[in-house]
Parts: sequence; structure tokens; C-alpha cells
Amino acid sequence: MAGVGKPALPDIACCMCGVSIQPNDVNMCLQCLKDRVDVTEGISKQEVIWSCSGCGKVKSEEGRWLACEPESAELLALCLKAVHGLGKGKGKGQKNGAHFVDASWIWTEPHSRRLRIRITVEKEVFNGAVVRQRFEVEFIVKTRLCTSCVKETTDQQWTTVVQVRQQVSHKRTLLNLENRLLQGGGARGALDVIPVSTGIDFYFANKTLGNKFSDFVMSAVPARRKESKSLQGADLRSNTYNYRHSIAIEVVPICKHDFVILPHKLQHSLFGGKSAAVLCYSVTRTLNLIDPYTGARAKLQDVKYWPNAFRPIATSRNFTEFTVLDVQPLSYGGADSGDGEGPPICEVEVARMADFGVNDERFTVNSHIGMRLEAGDTVLGYDFSSHNLSDDLTAPLKGRELEPIVLVQKYVEKTRKPRHRKPRKAKGKVSSTEADADIVDGENAGDAAGADGTAQENDVEAEFLDGDDVNGEDGEADEYDFEDEGDSADDDGIDFGDEDEEDFIEDDEDETASDGQDETQGSAGEPPSKPSSSENISTQDAELAKVAEDKLHVSE
Repeated sequence: MAGVGKPALPDIACCMCGVSIQPNDVNMCLQCLKDRVDVTEGISKQEVIWSCSGCGKVKSEEGRWLACEPESAELLALCLKAVHGLGKGKGKGQKNGAHFVDASWIWTEPHSRRLRIRITVEKEVFNGAVVRQRFEVEFIVKTRLCTSCVKETTDQQWTTVVQVRQQVSHKRTLLNLENRLLQGGGARGALDVIPVSTGIDFYFANKTLGNKFSDFVMSAVPARRKESKSLQGADLRSNTYNYRHSIAIEVVPICKHDFVILPHKLQHSLFGGKSAAVLCYSVTRTLNLIDPYTGARAKLQDVKYWPNAFRPIATSRNFTEFTVLDVQPLSYGGADSGDGEGPPICEVEVARMADFGVNDERFTVNSHIGMRLEAGDTVLGYDFSSHNLSDDLTAPLKGRELEPIVLVQKYVEKTRKPRHRKPRKAKGKVSSTEADADIVDGENAGDAAGADGTAQENDVEAEFLDGDDVNGEDGEADEYDFEDEGDSADDDGIDFGDEDEEDFIEDDEDETASDGQDETQGSAGEPPSKPSSSENISTQDAELAKVAEDKLHVSE
């Protein structure tokens, strides 16, 4: 009989209060069941939630800061996760066995710093009966700064850092660059200058100053540049972002007086395949290379260096002292490498100073600095006669043997002049590298520095004493003064080894003679006129040619 419904059960009395109810699993009325069973027991009714006072983000239980709109589903889910004792589903609840069913927002005043939600949970009680109950949970909103806002509001003095790096054991190029910056005020806008093990960090208030400084460095030395940025904070309301910029400048790891073996491609493009082992005689915007045996010269730009990068096989820290025994000129001018005529080549006979009194070993080598050498002079160079070089370094030689001796620079012992010193025109901040440069005598920092400190002081002293490379002894041209006017330091953007001549004197006799000459000129009342740089160059060239001609006649 399809039309007949299910028969109604007769009412029964509640076992607790006697109220007439329909039969159920516990035979209790709803009120008595609520009084005896609390489904929400063990679930917290008040919690604390953290909000960022800067950007409005809310902190999750995992510690992440999330952007949530007020009374949104995302914020509701974040709040439910913060309720302790609330189960996620049937069989997955806490000790009380209650599991979550539903939740909804209860409106609160926006400025009350309170959030309220209504949660529905259910729980199985006596004899398999399931009780469902609603309750409210209140969240107290407390404020603090999120991680991004902390970075944004603290240490906000700098936004751009320029990291100048050179992966070498000595710091000659960086010392020259720092001296140039101090004299020209290139780092005047830097907030801080911090030296590190492989370079210097310059901090600037904005990216414009950082770009200007990096352009100056790129125009002064051969290098390459990379830029990156990191997000420090964001204001989603105004759609603004704060970044910190990093500009990494890697300087070519070749310094003045480094001896290198060129790769095959550079041998042909620079020297026509005739020269493989060459000497770097100066570093400007380019690497200025010379073959010390033939006088052939070439310039290597940074864009050509990086695809064919190479490392030096010997640096100025590997110098060996030699004594000149004899000099015989071979030519008036060096080989033509397409970059102008090189210096005169001479045959020089030398002996190691360490061999005096030990053996009678002598070496005869062609050199580009022979016109400045005389018998009895001391010259610095590289000694490869007792060194074993790896096959990887000598592979570009293609079986050709490396000359045992390479003469690099005439050695002139000098001391710092104790008086009449001109103050350094330093503009900007001085890093510890420049501070070390002021103690070239080694008396103040020699004992405490150790082996590495002593080597660094020697590099600093070598840079100061390289003033002889610009203005040689007695006004003669230096071994590297054969550059044409287009190769001048001013055109290349940086002058390596430039220093005031008055900072040094050769000996007490020269100092006394110069003092007497100054007194005579002062009494006359007419200071001598200073010749121009072009007149000095022409005079030096004429003297070089005359000396070479005289030596050739003597040899004939």
C-alpha cells in the first residue's frame, strides 16, 4: 500500500526532566542533552592574530605574511587554522572528537581591532547520537611590522651598492683606481666605502649615483658589469615597490708588469701570430701589451679579453733582482705591430744578484728597456730558468720555448722625502687600502701585518715608487715612454703610477743639490719656466735616438 505513510511513534518522557519528546538514541530532550554534553569543549573561544601595521598583511600559523582582504574567504581560512582544538573532519578531530562543519563572519566595527566568526561543529555522543552545535570565536588583532616592512624601515640609508672586484693576489690595479678616485673625487657621493678581501664596496643613496660611479670605473679600467636587484618592501595599496640594487664590476685580472701567454686567437689578432709571451706594461681603459724581446706593442680591450680570458703566469711579486753586466744596442726602434713603432731593442747581459759569490752564471737576453740600462745597474725581471710551468699554461706557445729571463723594470732605490710634502688632494672616503698606502716605510705596520700584510705593503710601496715610470731619473724618458700622444694617461681615463715627484728623493746628495738650486733661484727672484709636456717628450726622444746612435758607433 503505497499511500500509507510510516506510522508515527508515540511520545515518550525525557529520562532526565520528564518532558514529552519523540524517541531518540539517548531518550533525552535537546536541553538536557546540551546541559550534559558540551561539543565545543577543548576548542578555544579567543585567539590572537597578528597584522602588519605597515602593509596590512596577516601572519599565518606557518609564519608567512599574507595579503588578505577584510572578511574574505582567505582571511577566514587563516583564522580557522589559528583556532586551537578545532578538528578538520570526521575522525580527524582533537581529543574531544568534534569536527568542523561550517563557519561564517560576524560583523564587527572596523576600528575595534576584533574579528568574530561563527563556527558549527558536530560530535558523536551516547549510543551513536550526533550532536551539532554553533559557537563564536573572537580574534584580537595585534599589530607589528612584517619582514618586508622591517627591511624597508630600517637601514634605509643606501639603496645601491657598487661592488668592485678583481680576482688577483695583489691589489695594484685597485690601489691605482682608489688613488684616482681620491684625487678626482669620483666617490664623493658614496655613503660608505668598505674594503673586502677581493675588492671594495661603495654604497650610494640612490641608483643614479651608483650608475654614475660605475660608469666612471668602467671608463677607467677594463672590466665588465652585471646588475641585480632585490625586493625590500611593497605597498600594495599604492602599488609601489622598494628595491635595493647591486652593481658588480669585475676588473680584468691582469695588472701592470704581469707576464702573460696569450691564447691563439689573441696572438694572431694582436701580434699577427709572432708574439705569444708578452708583458703588460700599463693598464688604462685597455691592457697595453708589449713583446719584451721584439718591442712589438698592442692594445687589448675588455670586450676581446672576456671571450678569451687568460691568467698571468708571473706577477710583480715574483720579481728577481739582476745586475747588468753589459748592454749592446741592436736597433733604433722595435718591431712594428700595427700600433706604432716600439722602443729600441738591446742585448743585455745580466746575472742574478743572489748568485754573486756562489756561481758565475750569466744570461744574455734581448730587452726593450736596454736603452735605460748601464753596466752595474740593478734591474727587476722574471726568472723562468728554474721554474716548471704546467702544460696548460704553456700550451699556447705551440712547442716554442719560453725565454729564461724577462727584464721588466730598472730598479732605483728611493726613500720618501721627509719634508716639504704636498698634502694629498683626497676627496671622499678613504678605505683601509688607502690608509695602508700611507705607511710605505713599513715601520708602523710591518711586524703586525704578517706575510699577507707585508705583501700588500710592498704592492702599495711599488705603486708609489712607480712615479719613476712617468718621469725617469734625471729627467730621462722611462722604458715605457715610447707611447704616442693618443696613448697618454689623460686620454685613457686613468694614470697608473702617477705621484708627486716631490714625495721622493734618491739620496741625500740629490736633496742637498736641489735645495741649493732652489735657494739660488729664490735669490734671483725669477723662478725658472717649466717646459711643457710636448717639449719634454720631444727632448726625451731626441736624447734616446742620440744615445742609441752613440752606442751603435761604439759597437761598430
